[in-house]
Amino acid sequence: MNFSSPQTADSIATVKTPVTRFLKVKQHTLCVDHYNHQGDDSPKCPVILLHGLGASRFSWRYLAPALALDRDVYVPDLLGFGDSSKPRNVPYDVFFQADLMFALLDELGLKQAVVAGNSMGGGVALAMALDRMRRRHIKALILISTIAYEQQMPFYLNLLRKPFLGERLLELLPVQTLVRKVLEFSYFNPGKIGDAAVAAYAQPLKTKAGRQALVVATKHLKPDNLDEIIAQYKTINIPALLLWGENDHVVPVENGQRLAQAMPNAEFSTIPQCGHLAQEECPDAIRTQIKAFLTKLGL
Repeated sequence: MNFSSPQTADSIATVKTPVTRFLKVKQHTLCVDHYNHQGDDSPKCPVILLHGLGASRFSWRYLAPALALDRDVYVPDLLGFGDSSKPRNVPYDVFFQADLMFALLDELGLKQAVVAGNSMGGGVALAMALDRMRRRHIKALILISTIAYEQQMPFYLNLLRKPFLGERLLELLPVQTLVRKVLEFSYFNPGKIGDAAVAAYAQPLKTKAGRQALVVATKHLKPDNLDEIIAQYKTINIPALLLWGENDHVVPVENGQRLAQAMPNAEFSTIPQCGHLAQEECPDAIRTQIKAFLTKLGL
C-alpha cells in the first residue's frame, strides 16, 4: 500500500474501514472514527488526530490508517465541523475545543495519548498542552502547520471575520467553488486535490448550522490574550514534533521555527514541495517522520 503520492482524494487507500461512533461529550455530540491497530503485537500508545478550521476527520484519510498499523487511532470531528453537532451560542475557540477533547479522552477511556493537530487542530493540541492540571495525559505532541502566533490572515478568513458578511458570502457564493479555491491556496500542488475532497469539505457548509459554526470559529481564531498564551509556550515540556510544509502560505514556516525554539523539548522539520495540509498533500513524508519520532520515544 503506497501513501506516498495520492493522485487525488478520490483514490483513497485504507488499511481498514474505521468504526464511526457518535459520542455524547459534555452535552454535545462528537463524531469519532476509531481505527483499530492492525498488528499482532500489543498496540502502542494511541493517537488522536485533530483537524483544522473548516476541515473534518476526512483530513486524516491517508495518515490515520497508516498509523493504525501498530496503534489505535481516534479521529474526531471537532465540535461545529464535519458530522459533529453544531450548537449555537458556543465560541468554538481552541480552549473550548481543548476542554471537549479532554472530556473525549475520558469518554474513550484513554488515560494517555499522543495528540496531533493540523492548523487550528494544532492550536487545540497546544491549548491542551497548556492545561497544567490535565496535560499529564499527553505523552507527545505532533503539530503540523499549527496556529500559535500573531500573523496575517489569509484573504478568505478576513472575509469570514467581517461582521454580517461572512455567513452571507457562504450563502450566496457556490460553496464547492469556494472550497476548491481555499484548498488550492493551501496546497503546493493543486493537482492533488480531488473532487472527493472538495465535496467532503463543502458538505457541512450546505447547512445553516455549518456555516454559522465556521464563521464563529473564524472570529474566535485569535484569542484576546494571545501574548499571555505565547509566554506560556516555554512551560510545555512534552516531547513535541513540529512539521511544516516548506511552501505553507497559510501559517508561515517562521512561526513553526519560533514555536520550536520556545518549547524546551521540541524538534522542527519542513517538508519540501508541500503546503499547509501536509498530512493530505505529503502523507508519506509526514508518516515517516511521525513513526521515527514515536519510535525514538518508545511510544
